[in-house]
Formats: sequence, C-alpha cells, structure tokens
Amino acid sequence: QPETEVSGSTHPDADINSDNERQLDDLTPKIVKDSEFTYAVAQGSSGDVWKCSLRFSEKDDSVTVEVAVKCVRIEIQNDQFKETVNKRLMNDFSKWKPLRHDNILILYGFAYGFGPVPAIVSPWMSNGSLSTYLDKNYDSLSMANKFGLLADVAAGLQY
Repeated sequence: QPETEVSGSTHPDADINSDNERQLDDLTPKIVKDSEFTYAVAQGSSGDVWKCSLRFSEKDDSVTVEVAVKCVRIEIQNDQFKETVNKRLMNDFSKWKPLRHDNILILYGFAYGFGPVPAIVSPWMSNGSLSTYLDKNYDSLSMANKFGLLADVAAGLQY
C-alpha cells in the first residue's frame, strides 16, 4: 500500500505571530503518514500519536525525517468552541516553538488532518515517551540511570 498523503492547505492560524522565532509552520502538505500504520501508533488518555515522515527540500536535495504527529483527542461541540480550542493550542504551540534545551522536545510545527484540531509535529523518538520507556525498561535500569533520567526531567522543567 502506498504512503498516504495527508490532505490539507495552509490555514490562517499558521501566521499566529509575526516574530520569526515563534513563527509556526503549517507542515500539513509536507507530512506523509507511514504506510505501515493505518491507525495511530500510540494512544494516551487525551491524544493519539502518528508516525509520519516530514519531507522538505534544501536547495536541490529532498530530505525526509521521521516525525511524531500528536493530536489531542477532543469532542468539538460547535464552531465557536473549535475556534477557541484552536486559538489556545496555537498560542501554546507558539510559546513552545522557540524553546531550545537538551531535555525539551523540539516543535517543528503543526499539521491538520489528524483530528478536529491542529496536531503538533516533533521528532520521532524510537523509544517512545518517557512513560513507555520506563514501562519497558525500569527493572533493567541501574539506580544511576534512574536518577539520571530524573535529573534530565528536572533540568527540562527548570529551563
């Protein structure tokens, strides 16, 4: 089965802030769902995660990067509620975008087509979320590794 292109166009929310550092990129036309997965690869209590590829061009070369597309699972009651949720999400995304720290995941941009509201696009983490990683590996981690992870979380939060 061929890769499935997510349909969509640039949305007005994309230019939420004129500040280049907080400029949010609508990556919808550059996102390709992984053909291996028909459904989200991970599900949490409030959202779904899709494994996708982000395709972009640099000069004459095309570059593809594995990404996670994460969409909040929410029931939209009406157009006014959807607009309010979209504005709040885009505001949060614009605050996250300029953050640069070893223990904070980079936000590449957002995409439409994964749910009723914009989804975040970030690097794909092969070990999954910290919770997933700990569920699978906790017993095999040394105490030093466990405290190292704790220190990493604390450093990210302190930033």
